[in-house]
Parts: sequence; structure tokens; C-alpha cells
Amino acid sequence: MTETTGFVLKRMDYKETSKIIFVYTPTGRESYLVHGANKFTSPFLAQAEILNLLNVKSEGKGLKTAKNIETKARYPHIKDNLEKYTYALHLFEILQNVADAEIDHAKLFGFMEKLLPKMEESDNYIPYAYMFESKLLYLLGIQPEFRECVVCKSKEVAGLSVPDGGMLCQEHYRESCYPLTLAREWMRLYYFDINKEAEPPLLSYDTAVGLRRLLDDYYRYHLNMRTKSRQVLEGLLGY
Repeated sequence: MTETTGFVLKRMDYKETSKIIFVYTPTGRESYLVHGANKFTSPFLAQAEILNLLNVKSEGKGLKTAKNIETKARYPHIKDNLEKYTYALHLFEILQNVADAEIDHAKLFGFMEKLLPKMEESDNYIPYAYMFESKLLYLLGIQPEFRECVVCKSKEVAGLSVPDGGMLCQEHYRESCYPLTLAREWMRLYYFDINKEAEPPLLSYDTAVGLRRLLDDYYRYHLNMRTKSRQVLEGLLGY
């Protein structure tokens, strides 16, 4: 029997009474068959909810069979807030897309363990979501260059170019660049230390909108990724 801890990324029905749950762990994605999870009398019914942090004891290889499940965290305040929950689902969709990639899953998992309680407790939760999206780029090796022009290494930067993957100086500046003020706000969140700093900066509406569009553009261009939850957020938040 093996034991691991992970977040429920996705679930699907299996036959009439069971479910398969896909769980993000410190080593990547694992899948578990949970017998009887669809029965109203099953202790597994609530445990299979997306976002839950579980401790799973299982047997088998490949599609393992869950023998015992302990819920370590449910994040009720996230689930009770439609906008916050949709943002969390957006992050989990991104996790699903990278769960099988060759990255440092232990580091990403540890960051999620710290991030979700912050989102659970705070009304200022959007910066935390942006932090996750920003720091993941580093693990994927496609992080933006904030410190200097990506073309000539000049420190006198004028804006951020998504196709170029970072800052450009005035000489190499493009009309499609995002403004320097917005790029610096993104840099603040990228370098934010969740272990040392108490609260992320409050974002104005215009800054939150600008950063959302910048992150979306970066993910589309460099990863060809756009989540379904992000599309729902457009309707909920108006951008």
C-alpha cells in the first residue's frame, strides 16, 4: 500500500457508483479509482470534490484503487465565493495542463499548499492567482525578463513585449508592448515572497484588468493555453 498527499484536479464517474479522481501530488498527477464514491452513504462522496487536499492510501499500479482517504483541507470560503472559486478552478486547469510536464512538481506543490490558504483567508485574492501564474512560468523555463532589454541588454527599458518574452528598450520598443508601469506591477508579483511578506499589494481595477490581459497573452503565445474557467471569469468580472 502506498500513501500520498494531493489536490483533486478532476473527477469523473466510473460505472454507476464509483469515481476516478485525478490528483496533483509532489511527483505530478496520480489517478485513483474510488469505489462507491457516488453513493450518498459513502464517506468518499464529499472527499472527491475538486480543490480538496487529500491524503490517499492506495493499492495497485497505473490506475490505483483508493483504500483510505483523509481530507486535509476543503477551502470552504473559496468554494462559497463564486468569483474566488472560478479563479481557483482556473489555476487548477493550468495545473492539469502541466501535471505531466518535466518540472519541479515538489516545488509547485509546496507553493500551492501555501497559496490556497492565503486565497481562502483573504478578500485580496486576485494577486495570489497572478502570483501562481507568474511563478509557474519560471518552473516551465519561459519566465519573462524584467531587468533588461532582451535584445541589447540595456537596463533602460521602456515596455514589455510578449513575443520577445520580456522588456525592450526605447530603441527596440514595439507598438504592441505593454507599458512599463504595468510590467513593473507584474514584476512585483513575480518576485513576491509568500513566505516573508504578509499581504500582496492591492491592485486597482485598471491594473488588475491590465495584468489579466498580459498574463492571458503570455500564456496564449508561449503555451497556447486558455482555460474554460478564464472564459467564465470574463463574464463574471467584465474583462
